[in-house]
Amino acid sequence: MAMAKTPLPPSSGQPRDLVFISYSHVDMDWLARLQVFLKPFTGPSFRVWSDPYIKVGDQWRRDISGAMSRACVAVLLVSPDFLASDFIRNEELPLLFEGAKAGIITLFPIPISASNYRATPLTHYQFAHPPERPLDRMPRPRRHAALVQITEKIVSAAQTAPRDISTAPTPIAESPSTAIAATGRTAALHGVPGQRPNYLRRLEYLDRLKRTLLGADRAVGITGTREQGVRVGLQGMGGIGKTELAINLVNDKAVRRAFPDGIFWLTLGQTIEPLRLQGELAAYVAGEAKAFATVNEARDQLRQLFDGKSCLLVLDDLWRLQDAEPFDVLGPRSRLLITTRDADLLVALGARELPLDLLSEDLALELLASWSGRPRAELPEAARKVAANCGYLPLALALAGARVQGGTSWEDVLSALENGRLEFLDHPYGSVFGSLRLGTEALSAAERERYFELAVFPEDADIPVAAICTLWRHTGGMSPDASRDLLHRLHRKALLTLHDDGSGISFHDLQHDFLRLNIASLVDAHTALVDAYQAGALPGWANGPDDGYFFQHLPRHLFAADRFDELRALLCDYDWLSAKLRSTGIIGVLADYDLVAQDRDLALIQQALQLSIPALVYDRSRLPGQLLGRLRGMTGAAIATLLAGAEKGPGRLWLRPRFASLTPPGGPLRQIRIGHTSAVCAVAFLPDGCRVLSGSGDYTLRLWDLATGQTLRTLEGHTHAGFRGGADGRWQSCPLRLL
Repeated sequence: MAMAKTPLPPSSGQPRDLVFISYSHVDMDWLARLQVFLKPFTGPSFRVWSDPYIKVGDQWRRDISGAMSRACVAVLLVSPDFLASDFIRNEELPLLFEGAKAGIITLFPIPISASNYRATPLTHYQFAHPPERPLDRMPRPRRHAALVQITEKIVSAAQTAPRDISTAPTPIAESPSTAIAATGRTAALHGVPGQRPNYLRRLEYLDRLKRTLLGADRAVGITGTREQGVRVGLQGMGGIGKTELAINLVNDKAVRRAFPDGIFWLTLGQTIEPLRLQGELAAYVAGEAKAFATVNEARDQLRQLFDGKSCLLVLDDLWRLQDAEPFDVLGPRSRLLITTRDADLLVALGARELPLDLLSEDLALELLASWSGRPRAELPEAARKVAANCGYLPLALALAGARVQGGTSWEDVLSALENGRLEFLDHPYGSVFGSLRLGTEALSAAERERYFELAVFPEDADIPVAAICTLWRHTGGMSPDASRDLLHRLHRKALLTLHDDGSGISFHDLQHDFLRLNIASLVDAHTALVDAYQAGALPGWANGPDDGYFFQHLPRHLFAADRFDELRALLCDYDWLSAKLRSTGIIGVLADYDLVAQDRDLALIQQALQLSIPALVYDRSRLPGQLLGRLRGMTGAAIATLLAGAEKGPGRLWLRPRFASLTPPGGPLRQIRIGHTSAVCAVAFLPDGCRVLSGSGDYTLRLWDLATGQTLRTLEGHTHAGFRGGADGRWQSCPLRLL
């Protein structure tokens, strides 16, 4: 294999702000554990790059070109599989060693398991943990303590690395708006989660938030702060009660009267599906299901739906600036409320910040009393120490109080929390993780195993109880009634949140992180879930249950279970595509092909589906005609399999293409961009080759991402000027001419 070229220093204006993680695909569980401990430190100036590997033939590969030129710290998860990887040995390590030699990258080798690292250049570098004591040989508490200490070293190195440019965000100018006045109508709530058990009303924050929200500021954000009042900023503060405060706010009668056209709630999280969320929001506003081909088409339609309305939109748990852009749809009579751990995001969005402090000791004891079922005046002195060990964080306090409610003494709870500090040290989430450990100790071994198995489900998502019943029937032989009973008990112990109607569950992301730390093997867990569904999906996957989870997530579970042949077969199964299209829409179908982006046949199928978006969004029964009209005549086993299934048609009278009569994939037309409302009269590629700028007779400029087809930015307000782009990357004004 050819040796990759040495990376050049970043160009002017390009920061070195990435922590690059090099790991073997076999060691994914260790990557997940390290990511949990790095998570509270991530932000605009501390980014972790650990993109997954893709199997190409018999080799695991990933595109490292962009990340390598921005890495300031490289973390190496060293194991025999790591050292045996041809890609790591021949392409990643030479670049990293060269960067370390040049003094622009700091290397942090971490001994995951015993290996022959002394026979490699790694022997010349200091390990972040003694290599004679690999992590996989340590008991779990000591392993977690070691990972916390390793995390501290990585963060320190990244934060002291030289920066080429400032990464501070620039505020976005907001158009003028006026204060909101109450009306006689009361808003309906759409998508708002139920209030958490034993919620503690923090009236001083609620009143401040109401005054700010109903004033002239169009966007308001809730962040967390540390005990001394310093903003968490890049480090965040999970479990402080931001979501609970927002839920309490939107249920306030005065707030509901101030936004008579509706209050809408979207939960974002670290990984979002913007089109799905935009579709949900449009359905809330319009009162009927909506489907869109692209993010910018959805945004344009949402702006029309919100035009003239007085609404409140809540974006809960925002992690990245770009995740808010698809929801820039509100007019001057509406308001946007954001909860986030990153105050810099609020600056970039032009939002007014309301920092949320930790609970006072009195409020912490009040919350403990509520969860423990004890009168506030009868709490012993040990309860004060429990509150302090919980860091006065509401989530940690709820877990501790629930344990007392279950019969454990305050002294035993305190002892367990102090032991937890030995496991998680001074990590920002240590008090929550320690409390979660305390909560799981009250479970039987079998119940604890079932609970940890829930790590297989995605965080920041509502998980149908039916999906959990399917998993636990397979892994624990549990009946649906027994599964629901266990979920109720886990809810009472504050280990998860069960929906009011009992149909689904959700996790605080720190609860989910705790599961990832404790699951023995994520690959085995994904395999178990796939096997559980397969038993009820005979004779083929298309016959699986439409339970709100199966069709949405099966491909990703196959990928995570290393069942790649089955995944490829699934993506060329016409019956599966037709069933998933009915269940999720075309955007959900397309996303699955990103898992196998290096497969030539499947890439062509994905491109054919992308070209078919306008037709399939409005009539899903046109799937067979679109596939036959675009792929007929193309070679490849996967394409032949798919077309053989498509020949069956949609199950009713249809026009069956005999020839490839539609634009085929692989040609110059790759995707139809939807967004401009008038003729496009100017197009220019940016120098990076990844973005393109278009000008239209609708007097807007749109900046597009070529890879995703999404609009990155819409520039409005032009009256007659367009643009001209030169090869040197400079832009000049020029008149717009309609063609």
